[in-house]
Amino acid sequence: MTIFFISIFLLTASSDENSNEQEPGLILTLQSQDPNNNITDSRQDRLLALYVPENNNPSPFINKGPFKAIWTGNLNLDSRLKLSFSLTGRGKVKFLLDNEVLLEAEGEDLSLFKSKEKRFRSGQHAIRFEYTSPAKGDAHIRLYWEGRDIFREPIPPKIFSHVKQHKGLQQGRLQRRGRQLVAAKRCTQCHQSETPFDANSMPELHMDSPDLTNIGDRLNEEWMAHWIRAPRKLRAQAHMPHLFEDNDKGPQDIAAYLASLSTNNHTAEPSTQQVTEGGHLFDSLGCISCHTLPDSESSDTKHQRIPLNNVKWKWKFSALKTFIKKPNTHYKWIRMPDFHLSDEEAESLASFIYNNSKPTSQSQSTYLGNVAKGKQLVQSKGCLNCHATKEKNAFKTFSLQEISKKNWAEKGCLTDEKFGFTSEEKEALQALNSQGLSSLRQHTLNEFSTRQFTALNCQACHSYDNRGSHWSLLATETLHLKTKEKHLAQNRPSLSWVGEKLHSSWTQQLLEGKLPYTLRPWLAARMPAFSTYGEKLSKGLAMEHGISPQTTKSLRQPITPDTAAIDHGEKIVTSAGCNACHAIADKKPIAQFESGAPNLKYAQQRLQKEYFLRWMLNPQRIDPATTMPKYSFKEEDQIKTPFPILGGDAEKQHQAVWQYLATLAKKNER
Repeated sequence: MTIFFISIFLLTASSDENSNEQEPGLILTLQSQDPNNNITDSRQDRLLALYVPENNNPSPFINKGPFKAIWTGNLNLDSRLKLSFSLTGRGKVKFLLDNEVLLEAEGEDLSLFKSKEKRFRSGQHAIRFEYTSPAKGDAHIRLYWEGRDIFREPIPPKIFSHVKQHKGLQQGRLQRRGRQLVAAKRCTQCHQSETPFDANSMPELHMDSPDLTNIGDRLNEEWMAHWIRAPRKLRAQAHMPHLFEDNDKGPQDIAAYLASLSTNNHTAEPSTQQVTEGGHLFDSLGCISCHTLPDSESSDTKHQRIPLNNVKWKWKFSALKTFIKKPNTHYKWIRMPDFHLSDEEAESLASFIYNNSKPTSQSQSTYLGNVAKGKQLVQSKGCLNCHATKEKNAFKTFSLQEISKKNWAEKGCLTDEKFGFTSEEKEALQALNSQGLSSLRQHTLNEFSTRQFTALNCQACHSYDNRGSHWSLLATETLHLKTKEKHLAQNRPSLSWVGEKLHSSWTQQLLEGKLPYTLRPWLAARMPAFSTYGEKLSKGLAMEHGISPQTTKSLRQPITPDTAAIDHGEKIVTSAGCNACHAIADKKPIAQFESGAPNLKYAQQRLQKEYFLRWMLNPQRIDPATTMPKYSFKEEDQIKTPFPILGGDAEKQHQAVWQYLATLAKKNER
């Protein structure tokens, strides 16, 4: 098998731009086809694929309607290859490599078109792929390649690169960064829009903030005073503004008021007996990939981990235990997920963190806060624009429409040090405002999923493209907390192809914590729930791969039972020894020596058929870490396997296995 090993950051390419430095992915430039509103927008794209449902925006900066998409960059080969290219989708396509047109196509079914086979030298090849959406209906496109040692597949993202200093791309990045900041800093909570944001707006504009109801039951007064005075001193990534001068008594007043919002229902104490078990959980759940150890006083800006050393100072123990068990109770959009912990597990983990927490040294104040003054400050300082309580909000400021007409570089939040905007953040917000704030009222789910993939730190636990998980890099920090090694390998699934791999309806169930079973019970790690994000994130991941997000059970392609094919499929599964690693419905695996594998009865519930067929041809091509054997090989113009069933025809065999798996899925549904 040809192995592609590419160090993209070392590549150089000729360009009209100021710099030839390369970075992974392609540049996607989107153009509105509306002659009265000819807007252009560029963004980085890791795949040459796109799905835009009808009446949706192709970009937050492009209005709904017909559009043109142009991918540019480089295709990087480490050896000479003979390749052909093909498509799926609908619309119009023109594909050029090294300025030579390889494929032109137009129609409702672009899978009918395929380029001639051509030999390409090793090295870098300039790519330009033009796609024009159809006038009506969903717009979608995917580019595939195949060669002697490559079964037909979407081109892997590690093969692409583009020039970093591209003016259009830099502008698109600035504007997108500005949108993210408006949402993250909750700008529209204070500068409210005269026209409310609806469901078509940027989803993050609807983010809540921690609810202050009965917060005195949860957090300690002293910590709240320090947090209110200087949030970014306690957490560098904090979005809350620095509202008070160092000698101001306001923070203590507000903290005293918040502490009074209490039912005094916080009598539980940590258990010293459960600290050891809590340490095991801290290790096995991968907490180290998002947090530093509770006894560590050093921060981790490289991985932006949230420190736990101040937990004892911040939390009342009973509230910490409740929070760990159900993190989003008082904050729906919190990034901390729900690990489905039992009461005992939550208490053990909370005890480990609490008992090992070593708060940073902070100056003590002898001033006892004034509750009445604190209440007045909460009402007047804008706290209630973001945080919920039962009190009346008395804060007023300019509307979003009013501030959009101002020069943000001269006056306003960007010039006020208490908001802590960096020079890069100021530039991004000014770039957004200079183009108008209308993009806040538009969104695309694939860009939402890209933002949240980063915000939710999915790479903390999972590998992605050619990058390993943060957990794998940081695991040595918790070696002293480990129990004995697990019998089976603890590899977690790669997310490189997750949008193509899984039905978005299944992904949504997984993300929302609603699956009625555990897919990989041999893993000590467990997939947590991100219930607020589930629907939009799952659909966006599919659209990134050019896949329709509408993959609910009722919309999946029905399978017409073929008795002969089902019989062949069962024989192939038996011949290949699949039951050695996989459970098959109620049949347990018989020989899991090194690694586990999911029960095959769930295969059709979760897997897209196209991905399943591609996986069966060459599993290691998709996931180099998998232990799934490769049985398929090319023999002249045919793809064969060692099994004589159906004449050894691999593609017919895999279709038969898919038919057999459908019978397992139906048994599971009953």
